Amino acid sequence: MNSVAFGWSRIDREGQFTLQGDEYRLPAAAGDITPQSIVADAADQQIQPQLMVYALDGNGELTKVLSDSSLRQKSIEGITAAVAEHGFGGVVLDFEGLGFKLDAAEQQKLLNAYVKQLKSSLPQDTALSLAVPPLNSAYKGYDYKTLASIADDLIIMAYQYNPVGTKSQVPEPNSLVDQAIQLAIQAGVPKNKLLLGISLSSETPSSVDDKLGLAKRYDLKGAAFWRLGLFRSYNTKMEDAVNASVIKE
Repeated sequence: MNSVAFGWSRIDREGQFTLQGDEYRLPAAAGDITPQSIVADAADQQIQPQLMVYALDGNGELTKVLSDSSLRQKSIEGITAAVAEHGFGGVVLDFEGLGFKLDAAEQQKLLNAYVKQLKSSLPQDTALSLAVPPLNSAYKGYDYKTLASIADDLIIMAYQYNPVGTKSQVPEPNSLVDQAIQLAIQAGVPKNKLLLGISLSSETPSSVDDKLGLAKRYDLKGAAFWRLGLFRSYNTKMEDAVNASVIKE
């Protein structure tokens, strides 16, 4: 891996940035092992450590933050402070659910403005990535072209196509993943700013090779895996399959 995003923060249901949430939080220290030492260890191995910031618009809470200048500023100050305090080299925004219930064009404008403000607030050498739903999903609140012009890259979360309740390790349809990549490129995102998101829980060692093959076919920047803890959940063959296909650059 060239980088790893630590899922330690979120914007909560009250619109507040936090590192102490129930689902996404800083891990407790275990002796000499602290959040800072984990981040530093990744950096020492030339793996850029990034802070993932998760937010959901399930009840309009993300829209509330994006629409309120005070909440926007407060969350951005929280993110930049966390980056500085813990030594992160980048930020990954995983802002989900936009454009499902509310006007998609307005949601796009709100997100574009937030990302631009965050980018200008981060130290100049801090990377900024966005994990975005695919354009062939129900979530239309993402202006791929503008977001790509601001951020360093976009991660297409090209999964969850299978019906709710589908058991694990049922591969995502290659045709829809292929379509998601094509739509992103047609929207104006440079290939060298696109990462194909792959959910390991819905792939097999054989099918993950298919997905990586699509990333190679379109000459994308690379692939991003959700998530690291799943590599060995089933067996070591998944890790072997990825190692056989991926080259760190």
